[in-house]
Amino acid sequence: MAAGFLLAVLPWVGWVRAKSGEWVPVSSGGPPTLRDGLSFHHKSFRGRLDLPAGVERMSEAAWNRYSELDSSGAYVRFVLRMAAEDPVAVVETYLYKAARAWYGTDAQRKEAERFNLVVSLAWLAVAGAGMWRCARAGWPAAAWLLVGFTGLFWFMATVALSIARYMAPAVALLAPLAGWIFEPGGSRQTPKTVRLEAR
Repeated sequence: MAAGFLLAVLPWVGWVRAKSGEWVPVSSGGPPTLRDGLSFHHKSFRGRLDLPAGVERMSEAAWNRYSELDSSGAYVRFVLRMAAEDPVAVVETYLYKAARAWYGTDAQRKEAERFNLVVSLAWLAVAGAGMWRCARAGWPAAAWLLVGFTGLFWFMATVALSIARYMAPAVALLAPLAGWIFEPGGSRQTPKTVRLEAR
């Protein structure tokens, strides 16, 4: 699975790097998507959110420097500068974005986001129960791969534009683990001793 993922993605990433000089991981959005993920409701097509105070401060700072955030390096420098000046705002912002990655919409429509939140919480509860049963039965190596790729998608959505549709692959990756809720027993079983007798 990992080899297939890399074979599909690395040629594209290399081509983009050769053409633009930028590393663009699994997205053609690049720096605009990174800075867009910090601006929240400053765009006209988005509904206004009631942001926590620290997130509001970071959003305003990003919007005031929006045109300067034109590269991945500029984005990182901005975040590091904010971390030095207002660390609470940075922590609040990325915790908020990590949560919004599971239910947020690009247009920030409250009704759609409430629906997404309910569905996401239900799905995560099922996946969590499946992972608990899987762990009790003896966590297989393939499960680490599924959790790792889910974490990668979650990290990318948190850093960039935190919306639920970017997490759709993670939902699919968690499906095999969620399926463990249907496994009988769900606890570590001691193998039975088999006795061979000559007849």
